[in-house]
Amino acid sequence: MSDRRFNSILILKPMVFILLLAGTLQSCIRDEFDTKGFSELPSGIMFKLHKIGEFTDKPEAGDYVKIDVSYSVLNDSVFYSGTREFALGRSINNTDLNYCIQQLAEGDSASFIINTDNLFTEKNGAHAIDFLRDKSKIKIDIALRRILSEEEYNNQRTEFLSWIDNPETYETEQIEEYIKQNKLKMKTSGSGMYYCKLREGNGKKPVSGDILSLNYEGKMINGKYFDSTKKRREYFSYKYGVQYQVIKGFEEAVSRMTEGEKVMIILPSWLAFGKEGSATGIIPPFTSVIYELELVKINKQ
Repeated sequence: MSDRRFNSILILKPMVFILLLAGTLQSCIRDEFDTKGFSELPSGIMFKLHKIGEFTDKPEAGDYVKIDVSYSVLNDSVFYSGTREFALGRSINNTDLNYCIQQLAEGDSASFIINTDNLFTEKNGAHAIDFLRDKSKIKIDIALRRILSEEEYNNQRTEFLSWIDNPETYETEQIEEYIKQNKLKMKTSGSGMYYCKLREGNGKKPVSGDILSLNYEGKMINGKYFDSTKKRREYFSYKYGVQYQVIKGFEEAVSRMTEGEKVMIILPSWLAFGKEGSATGIIPPFTSVIYELELVKINKQ
């Protein structure tokens, strides 16, 4: 697979902005912004810092940066907003987007007011600003989310391409790395579920038609919790053996348990929320999940 596929997903080219400009700016560009609270940089750009991050190092030309960026005209009418990841270029005249980004450290966010004739140079297609007034101004809001070296960027690209080509293999590698880092002793089932017993049960196993009462906490591999019966202070109950009441991995885990038993399970996406993610949108597509699961009570019909 070529790098072009990766870049087309993560990098938004300048010409995309130019096309977005045409329909919006003709009617709403004016001459001046409210610059209250702004300071002037040596290059003449107006600058206002909103948030100071935990880091102090600033990006240089050649570094890869990940930014949240929005472009707006007077009265904060936004005509583009999104996330971009790209190699930072050299500033031509200290009045362009590259220069603005180089004023920030990772975690910082700020607003910049610059002239459009400095933003859209001939390199980016000067003909595209014919509909703007001469020296009209644009406000750019930038949050510098990450600075990556070329090596880090290439590693991320390799991981991304691996995920695109074979998401199941990639997920399995991520799960095994998580188990290794956390020094867990887990077994695997033929379906791809990882599990370990945290507490023994009383030996009583569920059969189809039983009503089961469960306690559980669910989180993603990144540590973010998405559900907990303990926090809700109520058990989760369902009829065992009836299709589509719970995710596949949940049912498989319960089938191995006895009343009172507690286990930890790691489920790849094909046993959890699949390629679509959860219906709530909380769990993304192709996401492995971790549960601590307790079979509290087996209620016979």
